[in-house]
Amino acid sequence: MVKKAIRYKGVETLMPKEPALYKWEGIDFERDYQAFKVNSRTHQILRLLENKSLLEVDKNANDLLPSINLIFGYEVNGDDFEIENEDNKIIAGVSMQLPLFEQVQNAEHKVSKITLDKTRLSAQSIDAQLYFDLKNLYRQIERERELIAISNKKIQLAQDVVVDETENYSFGKITLNDFIQAVNVLDDNRFSNITHSTRLRQLIAEWLRLTDVLVNASVLKKY
Repeated sequence: MVKKAIRYKGVETLMPKEPALYKWEGIDFERDYQAFKVNSRTHQILRLLENKSLLEVDKNANDLLPSINLIFGYEVNGDDFEIENEDNKIIAGVSMQLPLFEQVQNAEHKVSKITLDKTRLSAQSIDAQLYFDLKNLYRQIERERELIAISNKKIQLAQDVVVDETENYSFGKITLNDFIQAVNVLDDNRFSNITHSTRLRQLIAEWLRLTDVLVNASVLKKY
């Protein structure tokens, strides 16, 4: 059906190309996690929330302070239109306005500080949970890689056994059931390899999703 859809007229068998995503190399957890903390959208949002709460605290703190204005002027007094016998004065002073609702503003300041503390604690909790989830995911990825390597070795051994058993069966040294059993072992190992490879792909996709690498700015610019 694929050949018909793309009007392929060649004789070679078409094989799907494995996405580069699944050829992704191993993870350096600590390095990649630090990069995630610096560059990810998740941590950028957490930092923005904390900065917003911090600005609110500063604003409410400033509202508690008296408002001070400096006054500076120059005055000339004298007689007649052309000002004779003038008296020159320089005026300087300070105008201060005290908050009328100090209790309300003080309460707002305390509430904003509590909100800031809650925001910081929430960010720390989210960060700890992300670290735990990513660490657990990293261990699963490494485990699947090890299982795939083991299954590859088992496949090679099972293939060698099938070759030997094929020859033995042709000479009547083993029964048909023995030969079928050897083939079944090979098939089981191949199925196990496919299962672990599929699982590894799922885990890698999940890792890239959680670390904001699966879809990033460079990808979005293509659309």
